Amino acid sequence: MGHGPAGPALGPRHDGAAEDARPAAGPAELAAELAEQVKPRLRGWLHAGMVPVSLVAGIVLICRAGEPRAVLACTVYSATAWLLFGTSAVYHLGTWGPLGEAVLRRLDHANIFLIIA
Repeated sequence: MGHGPAGPALGPRHDGAAEDARPAAGPAELAAELAEQVKPRLRGWLHAGMVPVSLVAGIVLICRAGEPRAVLACTVYSATAWLLFGTSAVYHLGTWGPLGEAVLRRLDHANIFLIIA
């Protein structure tokens, strides 16, 4: 009556149990998985607040640049700062599907390299 070679049956067995089985994760893997699930909301709001600040600061910087090469450099820098904060705010504040999230994450990371360059 429900007893097999290993002892009494513990309950109904799920059909896909073997498919669902994963090796036990260590603390580092669990922390990384949890970190991926947590969406940093404050980062999105901080970056949203920096969009108008970077726009105004960029205009001031461009106006004070003086010579044409400096104006061009300040314009490029200001535009990349505005893109960086704007894209990051959209990415971190919105709820996106897998494709939208992947595209925004790549744009967010690409803008970091643009502002550094």
